[in-house]
Amino acid sequence: MIFGKLLPREGNFFEMFNQHADRIVEAARAFSQLVANYGDVHLRDKYNQDVDNAASGRPGHA
Repeated sequence: MIFGKLLPREGNFFEMFNQHADRIVEAARAFSQLVANYGDVHLRDKYNQDVDNAASGRPGHA
């Protein structure tokens, strides 16, 4: 199978792929809320804090 060489050898590839997809959806929803309510300074600050926390691996991002 030619595609078998492209997949990681670790058994949890699809689990990790699905987790990544969940994070993308989560980020898209948060960004959509930010754009829809851009005038809300508190929401912008929370969004920025959540993005910083997610990027650094710290807990507390939603």
